[in-house]
Amino acid sequence: MSFIKITFKKINTILSREQTEILETALLSMVPVFLTKVFGFLFGLFAATKFGNFDQDWQNFLLANTIPEFLTNVIIAGTIGSIVIPSFVSSKKNQNEKTFFELFSTILNFSLLLVFVFYAFIFLFGHQLIPFLLNILAPNALENISYTKDIPEIIEKTKLLLVPQLLLGVSTFVSCGLNVYNRFLITHFAPLLYNLGRLFGLIFLTPLFGIYGVVYGIFIGSFLHLVIQLPQAKHVGLKYFFVLKLDNKYIKEIFVVAFPRLLTLAMENIVRVIVNFVSFSIKGGIAALYFADQVISVVPNLFSFTFALASYPKLSLLYDNKDYEKFRKIVIKTLNEILFLVLPVVITLLVLRVPVTRLVFGSLPNTSLSLTETYSIAWNILLFSIGLTFLAGKWFLYRVYYATKDTKTPLFISIFSSIISLVCSFLFINLFSHNTEFAISNTKLSLEKFFSRSDSLVAIGGIPLGLSVGYIVEFLLLFFIFNKYRVCLHIRENIKFFLHKIIASVAMGITMYLVYRTWNAISYIIPERADEFYLGSTTLNLLLLTCITIFISFVVYLLVCIFFKVEEVKIFGKYIRPLCKISGVKLD
Repeated sequence: MSFIKITFKKINTILSREQTEILETALLSMVPVFLTKVFGFLFGLFAATKFGNFDQDWQNFLLANTIPEFLTNVIIAGTIGSIVIPSFVSSKKNQNEKTFFELFSTILNFSLLLVFVFYAFIFLFGHQLIPFLLNILAPNALENISYTKDIPEIIEKTKLLLVPQLLLGVSTFVSCGLNVYNRFLITHFAPLLYNLGRLFGLIFLTPLFGIYGVVYGIFIGSFLHLVIQLPQAKHVGLKYFFVLKLDNKYIKEIFVVAFPRLLTLAMENIVRVIVNFVSFSIKGGIAALYFADQVISVVPNLFSFTFALASYPKLSLLYDNKDYEKFRKIVIKTLNEILFLVLPVVITLLVLRVPVTRLVFGSLPNTSLSLTETYSIAWNILLFSIGLTFLAGKWFLYRVYYATKDTKTPLFISIFSSIISLVCSFLFINLFSHNTEFAISNTKLSLEKFFSRSDSLVAIGGIPLGLSVGYIVEFLLLFFIFNKYRVCLHIRENIKFFLHKIIASVAMGITMYLVYRTWNAISYIIPERADEFYLGSTTLNLLLLTCITIFISFVVYLLVCIFFKVEEVKIFGKYIRPLCKISGVKLD
């Protein structure tokens, strides 16, 4: 019993203490973030096992959850949760805590007021809005669903899912307040509990309530997401008042910078809503897109958001103090660290997309996920991966801009890149709709195919490829405009450090491909195409293949980085030294 008490006390000390070191905070945050993704994958695994891509109830649920997530992401979770931190930091630093609490409460209350207005609109006009969007964006889907069953269910679930999204929004705001006090770890455990709630609903409640079991699980998860943070909020003394004081100078500052941020997030999430409705018109498309996104999102969540969140308060203070040299060093250093961690994951997803998909979503016995559906998800992962490094980089650069209280530049860049993403997505959907296999080599370019539409399942790949093009354009514009007009990042002096990591990742990719193809040829684990007579080997063999291939390839990546004396190897040495000892590599 005493051991349990001591262990609990140590854990509580770690969670309660102030976190000020960016690298330490980011690395510690990766633990709950990684566990969150693990349980997210488990949710995807059980969902794929139970529903697959083609289950209509599952597809209806995914579509119904689109608008509630859009409203919360735009109004609370993204807009307020990220943009107010510099103003909160300034208020807490330059004024007394009571003024900060009033500011915190005012922004929260104002946000909730906006949410209720939008939610009321959905409740009143949802019966007209959902069919309208389907008619405009997914007319083909209306031929395959029931007006009397499917559409009313989508509308009902949309309204029901507004409630847990509201709880998630409030909880995200509490996270924002804790971040001001440099408490980051507990805010990363909240999504972990949210995923546990979802998983509970999927496993234990769907046998009783059908697809509504998933909805009830989201209710449970969102409640836990909020509750776990309340003791920490009480510990740091974070207080809430039922006030709406709009005469505070920081309120005006927040509104000035928040409105462009609101539009920026609105553009990004409008794109997400549009592509979700469009994918609903492709058989199994919205589910394939959802499952692929579960894999892809691990990169920005694990290697971008953690660094961005940990560096955000410090960057804000440095820019406030006009210490541009330290500001520049942190930006370049963090980009290098993100690149060092992201590239091996991207290479793994590019080369091992099919084994990864099967292990994550199709490893349970009697799964509903067919080999064709596996290839559909892997196809999306491949095309998402093209822009994945730039996606991770752009999310960090957004926080860099916001630390300087510049929200207008990201807005214009976001609008431009969103238009490019949508245009490219529609063109690539048309192009891939003429393919017969999930392979780029099977694509035959012609102007006519870009402007005509067939009914192939491969068409869904147009969405991730279009989004990837948008990510690339967005990152490059954010980077070069910031360098020219905000803080000079000395690109020429640092480009060699980026190139060293790219060379190492290319070496890793070549190694991984050769090892994978060798094992594949010997064991016949993954076929070249879906075949009803396929008699592949077991999940255990597939896991063995994947782990061995990743391990050998990562050692090559590490060796090349050591050869180029990449600084991040030394920084992360104490965390990866056990792996290096196994492979006989000495970092010192």
